[in-house]
Parts: sequence; C-alpha cells; structure tokens
Amino acid sequence: MEHELEITVKWENDKGFSVDAKLDDGDVITISKHEENGDIEVLWPHIQKTLETYWKTTLAHIGEEMKA
Repeated sequence: MEHELEITVKWENDKGFSVDAKLDDGDVITISKHEENGDIEVLWPHIQKTLETYWKTTLAHIGEEMKA
C-alpha cells in the first residue's frame, strides 16, 4: 500500500507560525502552532527541536516499514 505524508508550513512575520501534517486517512494534525505575541526568539530553539524530532521519528518509521 502506498503512503503519503503532506506537511504544510505557514508563517507570517509578526502574526504566527504553524506546521500541520495531512495523514493517509485525510486527518490533519498540528505539529506546532505559535502566535507571534510570544517571544518567538526564546521559543524558536524548542520549536525547531520539536520539528526535528517529528521528522526524524517519521523517517525512522518509514525506514522500518521499507525494510519489512
């Protein structure tokens, strides 16, 4: 069975930042969403780490499935 993962990144300076993933079944999950009323400079390293972890975990899952 073929799988597809669609990732959407939206940002607008002084407005916000969000990352969503559309899964095989059509469900959309929000991986990260932040409004610019926070201190984005302080939050950014944590946002980046969250996204890196999500991506690495997703790739590991794909790799395991491909090896099976």
